[in-house]
Amino acid sequence: MADQKITALTELAEADVASTDVLPIADVSASATKKVTVKSLVEQGVDLIDNGSIPSAKLASISPSSLGSSSGAKEFIAGPTNSGGAYSSRVIAATDLPVATASALGGAAAGTGLTSTSGTFSVDAATASVRGGVSVPTASGLSVDGSGVVSHQSSVTAQTKNGVTVNASGHITAVGSIAAGDLPKATSSAVGGVSVGSGLSVTGSGQLNHTDSITAGTTSGITYNAQGHITAAAALAATDLPVSTTTAKGGVSIPSGALSVSGAGALTHNVSGVTAGTYPKVTVDARGHVTAGTTLSASDIPDISATKLTSGTIGTSLIANDAVTGGKLADASTVRFAGAPDTQGVVSFGTAEYQGQFLYDEYHDDLYLWTGNSFKAIDIVSGEIVFAGTYNANTNTVASVTAKGSSIGLTVNGTLIAPAPSNANYYLTVSISGTGSGFAPAEALAPPDFLISTGGSWQVLDLSAALAATNANNVSFSPTGNIVATDVQAAIQELDSEKVAVNNPNFTGTASFAGNVTLGTASSLVFEGSSADDYETTFSITNPTADRTLVFPNVSGTLVTSGDTGTVTNGMLAGSIALTKLANLTSAQLIVGNGSNVPTAVAMSGDATLANTGALTIANDAVTAAKLADTAVTAAAYTNASITVDAQGRITAAANGTAPGIANIVADTTPQLGGDLDMNSHFISSGILGIKNTGAQSELRLYCESSNAHYAALKAPAHTAFSGNITFTLPATDGSANQVLKTNGSGAFSWATPVKLDAAQTFSAAQTFTPQSVHNGGIFIDGPYEQKAEAVSALTIDMNDGNYFTKTINGNSTFTFANPPAVNTVGSFVLELTHTSGTVTWPSEVKFPADTAPTLTAGKTHLFLFVTDNNGGRYRGAALVDYVN
Repeated sequence: MADQKITALTELAEADVASTDVLPIADVSASATKKVTVKSLVEQGVDLIDNGSIPSAKLASISPSSLGSSSGAKEFIAGPTNSGGAYSSRVIAATDLPVATASALGGAAAGTGLTSTSGTFSVDAATASVRGGVSVPTASGLSVDGSGVVSHQSSVTAQTKNGVTVNASGHITAVGSIAAGDLPKATSSAVGGVSVGSGLSVTGSGQLNHTDSITAGTTSGITYNAQGHITAAAALAATDLPVSTTTAKGGVSIPSGALSVSGAGALTHNVSGVTAGTYPKVTVDARGHVTAGTTLSASDIPDISATKLTSGTIGTSLIANDAVTGGKLADASTVRFAGAPDTQGVVSFGTAEYQGQFLYDEYHDDLYLWTGNSFKAIDIVSGEIVFAGTYNANTNTVASVTAKGSSIGLTVNGTLIAPAPSNANYYLTVSISGTGSGFAPAEALAPPDFLISTGGSWQVLDLSAALAATNANNVSFSPTGNIVATDVQAAIQELDSEKVAVNNPNFTGTASFAGNVTLGTASSLVFEGSSADDYETTFSITNPTADRTLVFPNVSGTLVTSGDTGTVTNGMLAGSIALTKLANLTSAQLIVGNGSNVPTAVAMSGDATLANTGALTIANDAVTAAKLADTAVTAAAYTNASITVDAQGRITAAANGTAPGIANIVADTTPQLGGDLDMNSHFISSGILGIKNTGAQSELRLYCESSNAHYAALKAPAHTAFSGNITFTLPATDGSANQVLKTNGSGAFSWATPVKLDAAQTFSAAQTFTPQSVHNGGIFIDGPYEQKAEAVSALTIDMNDGNYFTKTINGNSTFTFANPPAVNTVGSFVLELTHTSGTVTWPSEVKFPADTAPTLTAGKTHLFLFVTDNNGGRYRGAALVDYVN
C-alpha cells in the first residue's frame, strides 16, 4: 500500500477492533518503531496507569461482563490483597458494610413492620389494630407527604367563583349569586356575556332594544328607516359616485381609444398593434403608447467622441483588413532602435514590448527579432542562396566552381556568366581583391564579398566592409588549450603577451617542440652558456646542396671537433676506422709489432703466404695431424647429425638428430612457441607488434615482479563496439601530479588536470554538463542561468527534456506528463501555454489550489508551474493566466 497520512486512513469501527489488531509504537529504548497488538497494549497499559488517576466518572461505564466471571450486578470489584496482586469481583457480604446511623449511610436489618426481600425493604400492610403501610389510590383526592402525613389533595387556589367559595384544599366553604365578572366574554366563535354599547338599550326585565339615531332615507342605493335598519337596496348609479380628483378618490369615465371596460367592469389597455417583444427602436404616440418597434439603423446612432470611451477594448475583429495605414502607426511601433554603443562598442538591446517585435542595431547594421525569450538575429535561410564558387576580382575570372556552380554554366578561369532567372540566388565569394568588370559590378571587390545573381544583374554583398567595422571584442571566442579569453580581442592580446617573437626568439628554461624546427636562411643556433657574458657557442650550417641529416648516437658523451687533440680514446673506437685513414702499406704486407713494440709493416713468410687480395695460402702438407688438437667426439657416422662447433671450427660434440627443420626463422610463416619466450632483456627493434587471436578479444598482460603472481591487462574492445581502427598516441612527458590522460577525439592523449566534483568548484565561463550531473553540495550561481525552452510537439511533456516547455493549442487538448524523477526527488517544470482555442484537460494526478483547475480564456497566454516529489503520483499545480499575447 502507498504511504498515507494517519488522518487519511479508513476508520476502524469500535465494534470491529480485535485483540490481534496491531498498532505502530515507538520503542524509545531501542530507538526503533515496532508493532504491538491491541490486547497487549491495553493489558500492559492498565498496569502502567498512575494510582488515583482514573476519575470515578470513567468507572460508571464499566459493564459487569467486563469484570470477568461476574454472576450479577450485585457484585463489586475487590482490590488486590497484596502488592502486585490481581483485582477480583464477588458478592457484597454483610461484614463489608458499616452500620447505618441517623447521620450516615450503612447496612441495616429489617425490624418490626418491615420485610427484606433480595436486599429490598418493604413495609407490612396496616390492619385495624396494627400500624402499617397504607396505599393512596390514584385520583382519590388524597396525598402523602415525605413524613407520611395524609392530607386532602390541593387542586385549586382558594377563591370565590361562579357564586361558589372554595379553600386551598378544594373544599366548598360558601355559595352565592353569579357576579358579572364570573361570566366569560363573548367572542365571534364562543358564547359568553356581553355588555350593551351605543345604539342598543336593555330594559329592567332584560329586554334588548335598538336605539333610533338617524333619519330614514336612501343613500348609494341603500334604503334605511329611522332606526337605521336597511329596508331596501339597489345598484349604484353613476350619480352615486363622487367625481375623482387629483387629491381624492372617486368615479372616472373611460374615453374611447386607449382604454376599454368589459361588462364585468375590468379595465384594460387597448392593443396598439405592436407585436410583443424587445425593440431597440420604438415609435410613441402623443399618449406615450408604443405604436411600432424595429431595429436600429446606422443613422439612428449619433456620432460619439472617442473621449467618451472610458473602459473596455475594441476587438481586432471590428478593425477592417487594411484599415490601419502607415500614418496611423507611431514611430518605432513595429521596430525598436538600439541606442548608441558604450565605450566598449557594446549596444544595449533594452526590453522588448511584445513577442515578434523587431530590433534594428544601426551601429552594427544588424536586425533582430524578439522570440519571447531572446533576440534572434535575422539570417539568410539555409538553401535560400546557393554557393557556386569563388571569384578572382584581380583577373575577373572564376577561381573555383562547385557542383551547383557547374550546373549553371560556371567554369574555372572562365568569365562571370550573364545573369538569368536560372542562376538567380546563386553567389560566388571573392577570393582575390580587385575591381569588377564584365558582368561583375565595376567597383572595388575584396574577400569575403559576395557576388549574388538577382536573375537580372550581379549584385555585391559587401561583407569585407562589415567585417572591417566589426570590433574584435564583440566577437565571441571559446577558450581552448591554455587560452582563457572569451572574445577575439582578448584572445589576441593574450597570445601577443605569451607568444615567442618571430625575430630573435628567446627561450628561458626548457622548451619542447612537437615536429620539426626550421631555421631560416643564414640562421644559426646560439647558446649563451652557463653565464651571460660576451662569449657564446654558435652552431652555423654550410649551405647544403642537397638534404642532409645529422644523427646523434643514443649515448652520452663529448662531441669531437676538427680542432680537438687527444679527445679520441681507444674506448671510443669500435673498429670503424676506414682503411683510407691508415698509412700506405707495401702490397701483401701485415702490420706486426716488432721487438720494440712498434707497429711495423712486414711480409708473411713460412708455410703460409698472404696475397694483396687477402687470400691466405697454406703450403701443401704444411698442416699435419699433429697440428690438430684432439676433441671429445667419437669417430662415427651420424644420422641427421646434431653437432657443436667451437670457435676454431672444430667439432666438439656430435649426436644423431631428427629431420632437419627450417634454416632461418624468417622462413617460418606460422611460428609457434612451445614455452615462454625469454627476450633476455633484448627488444623488438623495428616494425609493428600485433597480437591477433582465434576468436577471443586479444589481451596484453603485464605481470608483477613477485613470481608473476598478478598482472595488469589491456584488452581490445569487442568486434561490435568498433566503428573503425583506432590508434592511441601517448604524450611525450609524464605530466604533473594528479593529472589524468585525456583524448582530443582523434586518438592523441595529453595530460590534463581533472575537475574535482567532490569539492566546491568555480566555473568562470559557460559550462555544459552532458548527461545530467548530480551536485550534492549545492550550486551557487553568480551570473545568468539560462534554460532552453523546449517546444512540445504533441501533448506529452517529457521531464527528461528540460524544465521549461512551450506549447500552442488550437482545440481541445489533453496533456500527459512523462518521466518524473524518483520518489523523494523533486521535479518541477514551467509550461508556457499559448491558448488559441479549445479546452485543456490535465492528468488526474494534477492538484490545483482548492482542487479546482483555473479558468482559461482563449486568445491568451498562460503560465503553469507543476511540482512532484513522489514519482508523478501527485503534481501540485499553480497558474498565472490570461496574459495578453
